[in-house]
Amino acid sequence: MNKKIKHSPLKNKPLRNPGQSLDEKIQVLLYEDVYHYIVVIFIFIILAILEWVRHIFNTPPAPLLWTLVALVAIVYYARKIKKSLNEIKNMRLGRDGEKIVGQSLEKIRMAGYKVFHDIVDTEKKFNIDHIIVGPAGVFTIETKTISKTGGVQNIKWDGDKIKIDGFVPDRDPIAQAKAQAQWLQDFISDSTGIKIYVKPVVIYPGWFVEPQPRGADVWVLNEKALPSFLRNETPVLKEDRIDFISAQIAKYNKC
Repeated sequence: MNKKIKHSPLKNKPLRNPGQSLDEKIQVLLYEDVYHYIVVIFIFIILAILEWVRHIFNTPPAPLLWTLVALVAIVYYARKIKKSLNEIKNMRLGRDGEKIVGQSLEKIRMAGYKVFHDIVDTEKKFNIDHIIVGPAGVFTIETKTISKTGGVQNIKWDGDKIKIDGFVPDRDPIAQAKAQAQWLQDFISDSTGIKIYVKPVVIYPGWFVEPQPRGADVWVLNEKALPSFLRNETPVLKEDRIDFISAQIAKYNKC
């Protein structure tokens, strides 16, 4: 059976970030120069040690042994490299998805929303991709950027399970989104004394998401649908409370 070719769901690349050119140059210097030179230095150190061992113990050369060791090392590390490259590919896809969603959220600032990105809880070791605070309330956003493999290419959320092209994902994004929203809800309560429900949102950038049941406790959308969902919500927060809650989130984010 032929494997389905995966491709990114993102039609457009995210906008560039401030200082990105310098960041790219730094990465080039690190990986193409610094790390390369370090590897070369270690190779010469190892060769020098081997020659000293041969000199001190008067051992004859063993090319077959070292060739076998080299082959084993090549196979082992080639697998490691392949795995790391796949992880980097997935991370880059996820990073670009988060950037695109983050940049799309900038548009709702004009409607009175405060937007925060990449909020990290170091104790529980998780992060919230995006948080928005505005007239419609407080929302956590979990971005799920997944490759497409052909077929119907749609996502269905029935209020109970998510299905991606008819299949239930291995890791439940709904449980993850609810846990993040609960964490933020507790944080707001503890830091401001304000009791407010935090709405969890899961966004699949670049995918078609079927209409979901009314009153679902989690919104499952693509990046283009969120503004209209927010506009249809009844306002629950006034400007002073938006500013107060946002100030506490910003303070935590800086720390």
